[in-house]
Amino acid sequence: MQNLSEKHFHRSSLVKLNMWITFGSGILLIFLGFINQQIFLIFGVINTILGIFQLSILNKPIISLMNNHIQIKSAPLSSTKYIKYDDIQSVENKKGNLIFHLKTNKKEKLVLNTVQKEQRDELVKELMSINHYIKEEKTNEFTH
Repeated sequence: MQNLSEKHFHRSSLVKLNMWITFGSGILLIFLGFINQQIFLIFGVINTILGIFQLSILNKPIISLMNNHIQIKSAPLSSTKYIKYDDIQSVENKKGNLIFHLKTNKKEKLVLNTVQKEQRDELVKELMSINHYIKEEKTNEFTH
């Protein structure tokens, strides 16, 4: 997979809306905490902080296909997952999820609904082509 040009796939509008709702509800709860009960203030601060973390990654790609690896950053506080193409045994498109079967017998899952609707088909096509590449590699091993 060395000839792959870098491609970035961004979050869907629904995910972005959820980020704004979290932030907005935090501000509303802070306001309610000042005028009504203190418990709203605590939840408001928590929601606002979570909203700020989420908004910090608003325009960053959720998945990037690089020259020799894949980067997945699904949540603001989660670590970025790096998957080398050489470590992928197969890719499966199952019930709206892309499942990476790794040679270490681990599985990494990406929920397709988190990717922009316009980019989903292209992402699936690119990642499913890895299966073809892996099969080609295996046949080349057997013929040499």
